[in-house]
Amino acid sequence: MRNICVLVCALLLAAGAAQAQKVWSFETAGNNEGWTQGSGITSFATSGGSLNVGHNTSDPNIYSPDMTASPVAGGSLPWIKIDLEATVTGDYQIFFIRTDRGIGEEDSFFFRVTAGRQLYQIHVPRRLNEQGK
Repeated sequence: MRNICVLVCALLLAAGAAQAQKVWSFETAGNNEGWTQGSGITSFATSGGSLNVGHNTSDPNIYSPDMTASPVAGGSLPWIKIDLEATVTGDYQIFFIRTDRGIGEEDSFFFRVTAGRQLYQIHVPRRLNEQGK
């Protein structure tokens, strides 16, 4: 089984000199803060400031909280910061969930992960930002 440890996930929005942000700190055991497991996930638990995910596939998926019901507002340059530990190098995918339509590739993007622990700062693609995510 492969393991992913998402320690802190923050969706940040640069708005001139000010920043609006949405932070998922995973500080409360059992509170996944709206994040849910998708395909290929064998374990999914929150504790001690991390969302710990185990998987047994080369294509595991975790999903964000509903971004339609709780959008980030106030700027135009969103990015995600993830402190992530992975046992293998590969392409990872983030889906932004919207309740006004089903889950689809158009609401996701890929980013490359290197084995080991690393901090990733990933700019959300413009096409997702233009959809209000």
